[in-house]
Amino acid sequence: MNSVNIEKSNYELCSIDTETHIETSLGEPMTIPPSIQERLEECDFAEDANEDLILLFSLMKGCKYEQVVRTNTSNYETDFSDFFIYTVYAPVGSSDWLWQRDCFVLVEIGSPGDPRYVSYGPAQVYDLGDDQLAETGLLSDRMSWYARYLPHKDVKKNSEEASFLEKTNEELEPFYSSNPTYRLGELCYADPLWVEKYQGFVARPEGSRFPMIFDPQPPYYG
Repeated sequence: MNSVNIEKSNYELCSIDTETHIETSLGEPMTIPPSIQERLEECDFAEDANEDLILLFSLMKGCKYEQVVRTNTSNYETDFSDFFIYTVYAPVGSSDWLWQRDCFVLVEIGSPGDPRYVSYGPAQVYDLGDDQLAETGLLSDRMSWYARYLPHKDVKKNSEEASFLEKTNEELEPFYSSNPTYRLGELCYADPLWVEKYQGFVARPEGSRFPMIFDPQPPYYG
């Protein structure tokens, strides 16, 4: 399932579809007791039902739980199509919730608009079980871009062109740049434009003798 939304009119408007991202990284939400579900729906924020949720998690796993982090993705720049709040619950005393097993994640997706005034959709709860949050991909908030030469360009292995292509792809990864889409604009002589024939954005990077096709890539999901 590809979580990337391609906006052909402007490469800068390509995004990670939030709902698909959450489904791909966390799977299906768990079914919770009706009384707690009603409580979540009545609250302005799911955080108001914390006591009920923590009791539920403790009964399910046989150990005490606590809320370890609550973050709204609207507080920083991301490639998400819609912002969301995620709350993580972990066993009490966990040394590192990113790598802790048996965590629970509660997600609330915001409606489009100013984060200060919008409403949030129904809260969904996910049981990570043996998975570790750091490896799910949920916290990966940037797309990468994959560069390739035009189909008729024959690139020989270990050639100057091959090395340049490899370097370009490295610079368009989130581990290299905090914003690969912005970096793409910096690398090229002009803004990449969508070309239907190649099903990608085409531009010529500075220092390259040949144009390249650029494709937005979703985050890695473990």
